[in-house]
Amino acid sequence: MKCLKTLALAALCVWQAVPAKAGEALPFKLSSRPVQGEIQRFRGEGRERLAYELILENFHSKALRLDSLDIRLTQGGKEVFSEEVRGKALAERFSMVQENYHRPQDPILAPGAAAVLFLWVDVPERTGPFDAIQT
Repeated sequence: MKCLKTLALAALCVWQAVPAKAGEALPFKLSSRPVQGEIQRFRGEGRERLAYELILENFHSKALRLDSLDIRLTQGGKEVFSEEVRGKALAERFSMVQENYHRPQDPILAPGAAAVLFLWVDVPERTGPFDAIQT
């Protein structure tokens, strides 16, 4: 497996407080960090894929809901892949640390809770290393 050399993470996830009144949910106190240092690239089920996991931790006094996830890959400064994940597809990638990760979960992060966000991305075949992945 060839690992990507360069990684850039940007918070493009849309979070909202549950329940939220105007202004009470800000600023967010959310930590996002990779489980491993490098993105794994492999071939599976006839497709070229990237695998990456992020740990999300809520340091806010209110629960936060992940509304959507925007994933973008760049190569040579050009965007070569873009995907927006919502609804059931997002629930399948979200796993609370203390819950059963074999079933989809509502992407709500309680105060003081942690979750893992699993990123499985099908990429164009025969592409070289990517400059960055943004989530």
